[in-house]
Amino acid sequence: MTKTTEPDPLWPPSDPLTASIQARLFTLSRAIDAEIGRIAAENGLNTGEMVILGALKRMGPPHQSTASDLLRRHWVSMPGLMKQLARLEEHGLIERELDQADRRRTFVRLTRKAHAMFAKLEKRPQDKLFLAIAELSLADRRRIHTALGDLMVAVGPALEKDR
Repeated sequence: MTKTTEPDPLWPPSDPLTASIQARLFTLSRAIDAEIGRIAAENGLNTGEMVILGALKRMGPPHQSTASDLLRRHWVSMPGLMKQLARLEEHGLIERELDQADRRRTFVRLTRKAHAMFAKLEKRPQDKLFLAIAELSLADRRRIHTALGDLMVAVGPALEKDR
């Protein structure tokens, strides 16, 4: 019996730790997506629309951005983003305003209705994953935040090609 040097097609020659991290990220992303989907559905939105609103909320006052900045942050196509922004505007959750300093740019900002929706959401019990992350030490949360940010920067160009 001769030894084969062919890699096992079910386990390509790779770093098992890296593969494990990837599997864990996949599992966590599915849980996050499901929770965002539930919250979005309760508010008559889809997951992508909820993600955009969340991004604007996390930006802090005045909770606004340009469409091109949102595009860079969320790796979606411009037509896809514009469709989501149009729906959010129809729902009265965002408003658009022309930049007076550069009339080629438009700001997208949360409305009072969106702030009211977030105030309601902040009163509901948090999901298990959020609570588990919140229970980690501040140092651990900062390490994870930094590592995930570095990973996003590293894969960003590849994701942009897939838009």
